[in-house]
Amino acid sequence: PVVENNGKFSYHGYAVTDMYRIDPRFGTNELYRELVSEAHGRGLKIIMDHVSNHIGINHRWVQSLPMPDLLNGSAENHLPAYHGKLELTDIHADSSASIRLRNGWFSDSMPDLNQRNSFVAKYIAQNTIWWIETTGLDGIREDTYPYVDPGFASRWAKAIRAEYSQFSIVGEVWIQDPAHLPPYQEGGAGRRMPDTHLNSLTDFGMFDAFRKVFWDSASIAEIYRCLTKDFLYPDPENLVTFLDNHDTQRIMRVNHGDVRRTQFALGLLLTLRGIPQIYYGTEIGMTQGPDHGRSRADFPGGFPGDKRNAFAAEERTEDEKQVFEYVRELLRIRKQHPALQTGTLVHFPPKDEVYCYLRITDDEKILVIANNNEQPTDVDIRRFKHLLGEGGGIRNIMTGKFLRAEDEMIRAVPARTVSLYERVVVGR
Repeated sequence: PVVENNGKFSYHGYAVTDMYRIDPRFGTNELYRELVSEAHGRGLKIIMDHVSNHIGINHRWVQSLPMPDLLNGSAENHLPAYHGKLELTDIHADSSASIRLRNGWFSDSMPDLNQRNSFVAKYIAQNTIWWIETTGLDGIREDTYPYVDPGFASRWAKAIRAEYSQFSIVGEVWIQDPAHLPPYQEGGAGRRMPDTHLNSLTDFGMFDAFRKVFWDSASIAEIYRCLTKDFLYPDPENLVTFLDNHDTQRIMRVNHGDVRRTQFALGLLLTLRGIPQIYYGTEIGMTQGPDHGRSRADFPGGFPGDKRNAFAAEERTEDEKQVFEYVRELLRIRKQHPALQTGTLVHFPPKDEVYCYLRITDDEKILVIANNNEQPTDVDIRRFKHLLGEGGGIRNIMTGKFLRAEDEMIRAVPARTVSLYERVVVGR
């Protein structure tokens, strides 16, 4: 969040002290409006990180409450943080669990707002709409979504999307079991909560699958098994997928600085279904950590006096160059091939740590082979023949190598890589 956070606990931006003011350390409201305008002029969109659940302990409301039930509890007497989010969708759970989770303070420095108070609810909704209207924002990432009163959260999102029908709201729902995530997406409401009106969610289910493969060295089948549960979601294509973020260890650190394995993870992220999110610095393989405070270290460069500037290619390390060039090439390929963005995903159970899937549109077919072995592997492609069609063949998008339709094997698929093949009617 970029709103004012006036306090020693607020380096992260989640302890707001003025919802209507950009933090002076970033600039002014006018400069923020200019940022959105300049971004739009370059074909970019701006998403605001937003918090409805809590404020900062130094907010003037805490010092002089406008009404006694504005907060859930007080600085002297409040429920502690509780994180039993699975209990919110568990039909057998004790109902008091939701009270502890939604009324508990996220920390002693973050007082919990009482959105059941109609004045608080209207204030938050009006403030959100004000930011969208006055700046031209394109979307919101709503922080700590399960901790907010569900009735308020539903009405809040509905009110925003009634004003701005194309507006995107991504709910941060840190639940790693895909069975418990779908109720939070619009149209997937469970028996214990109203419709959220959230068109998108952070896909912590997929993150958990990535974590098992790349943190715990589990089989690549974990990713396949996660995706087989997509039938539970109203719109799995609109989930935000990621390898790391500001609350987790960085993927390059998890991989112990292994460039090839980090590239492999990024290759999966950018070719599977969903909306891929790349945490800043991941594109150069930043490794800072292990705690989330250090994972949020500054990107090297960009300010006077910085020791080096990793925005400049010549000042990147060799590892940073390798990761950056790979990400740039993959994004270029993704942009040129709509199937990798919006194509239907058709996948096959992994065999011998090789995971194969296709992204298919009416005009394009892309075959992806993800080899999770330490050695090059021959891959039998007869399983995919009926999907690729007769005649022509497939061409490796990165190397240009062509295989005829009658070929049954792809020889020596490189280890720890994602290889991309496009369907072509006539080989060249």
